[in-house]
Amino acid sequence: MCPDDYQIASFIDGLLAESEKTKIENHLNHCLSCMEKVFFLKKALFKEDFFSKETSIIEKLVLKIKDSFLEIKEKTGSFICLPLETAYRNGVQTEKSIQLQIHQSVFKLSFRQGSLIISSEKPEKITVASINGRLLFSGELLPEQPFTLPFSESLEIETGGKKIKLDFEK
Repeated sequence: MCPDDYQIASFIDGLLAESEKTKIENHLNHCLSCMEKVFFLKKALFKEDFFSKETSIIEKLVLKIKDSFLEIKEKTGSFICLPLETAYRNGVQTEKSIQLQIHQSVFKLSFRQGSLIISSEKPEKITVASINGRLLFSGELLPEQPFTLPFSESLEIETGGKKIKLDFEK
């Protein structure tokens, strides 16, 4: 059962007893909906500390989401990585998506059947290259026209003058 809003707020504020805190942390390991709620509440409440160098509980939990999914194992640059949805149907993975924020630009990366799909809710100029420098896409990414490419273990993405490198592992 998911914790209520009061418990989540108390968790964020550090007001819970150690046993309650551990219980909620364990729940967040398995419930992406609650993890998103904690992430966005924490972002709203502690905006000035959000990009601090310390690893937050949310970042730790994001890195724990492994199972049989693809995951980001290394990152460079200033961005947020947040799991959005994980779907299982009869034990079969159908899709995993993450939200990627680079400076002011927000993208959704979906991993589906050996492909990586990059989409955006608003028009964004973006350049995507493989780690060996091969240009995969350069131009304006439109909301109704996501970009699909074969899965690569490493990518470089540039937008708004910011460049990041993503290393994925299976």
